[in-house]
Amino acid sequence: EQGIKVLLDGQGMDEQWAGYDYYLNQQNQTIQGLKKGSSAFKKEVIEKKFQALATKPVYPTPFESKIQNTQYRDLFYTKLPRALRFNDRISMAYSTELREPFLDYRLVELAFSAKDEYKINGNSTKHTLRQIAAEFIPKNTSYAPKRPLQTPQREWIGNDLKDWVTTEIEHLKHSIFSEWFDHRSLKLEWESYLNGNNQNSFYIWQWVNTALLISKFDDFE
Repeated sequence: EQGIKVLLDGQGMDEQWAGYDYYLNQQNQTIQGLKKGSSAFKKEVIEKKFQALATKPVYPTPFESKIQNTQYRDLFYTKLPRALRFNDRISMAYSTELREPFLDYRLVELAFSAKDEYKINGNSTKHTLRQIAAEFIPKNTSYAPKRPLQTPQREWIGNDLKDWVTTEIEHLKHSIFSEWFDHRSLKLEWESYLNGNNQNSFYIWQWVNTALLISKFDDFE
């Protein structure tokens, strides 16, 4: 509306300087902010024979450091490709150009050449960046813990959108792909979510999107 055509975005620094919480606890996660024992997936709702066909992705580990290997995975396979896909779609939807200055290859190479202790120091992630920032802004800000970006999706799914989600989950049961799912387990997980076990809603959103995709097949049939 203001005629701005080029925007700057800050993607890349968490991946370059080990900013996510799972770099600290060395858990094999790809999502920031998941509580211990919480998973973005509920594989038990998938029928066992169908589940057996799945192959867990194995990512390259070209470095001796586990932190560097996790960074490499996030930059080239998981976090960043997903974020850039989102950013590209939303910027193009509004006919704007979105630039990512922190993804300059020289900055990426600089970060990968740095030792792990320059990235993580005690419980401080992105340690070098925080040291630099502390020269310009208060320490309680520059050393504040990283907080996951929270959307109201979790609350919407269990409240305003509850009936819609229930309908979509029921659609899975009566679709041509019904045999993919263990519907008893799926129902129990959904009921557990509604009863307050809702640390994350990633898996619910996966089911809804699967149901919507399946409905396209049904329409085609």
